[in-house]
Amino acid sequence: MENSTANAARTAAHAGNRGQTGQTGKTTKLWRGLWPQGLAGQVLLIAGAALLASRADAADLTIAVNDVRDTSGQIMLRLLASEAEMAGRDSQAAAVMLQARDGVRVTLHDLPAGTYGVQVMHDVNGNGELDTNVVGMPREPWAFSNNAKGRLGPPKWKDVSFEIGDQNVTQAISLNH
Repeated sequence: MENSTANAARTAAHAGNRGQTGQTGKTTKLWRGLWPQGLAGQVLLIAGAALLASRADAADLTIAVNDVRDTSGQIMLRLLASEAEMAGRDSQAAAVMLQARDGVRVTLHDLPAGTYGVQVMHDVNGNGELDTNVVGMPREPWAFSNNAKGRLGPPKWKDVSFEIGDQNVTQAISLNH
């Protein structure tokens, strides 16, 4: 059963898709499809998401991305509302693109209470994908909320996920190089 958080994020992502590219999101085959292609088409419309998710039990999530060593390209964030979104079975996670610089921050306002995760990628070369080597290991910096790391693949949802209640939350995430 889907929660209202996933629905609000998905609706915002769809609204951004239609407004930007007229397409629905697609996933690449990296990390079992964790990063959508055409991410520019899935830029989160923060104001729209705030309207969709505005509730009394809502809080803000501030995400700070640290250890950005190169200012070329963009930092791409995905707000995940479920394990299925993290695993790429549901590619409608809301996304934000930021200028690449160390300590860059974004605040997502009025998120409903629930369980979330954040996926971060520094798209250094600007191709919209996380580049990997021949065995599938990332060649560009990446990270997850709680600075979770996996073994021979992405971390598990239980390590990435965190709760948002009625208090604002900050996630300081350091890129893996």
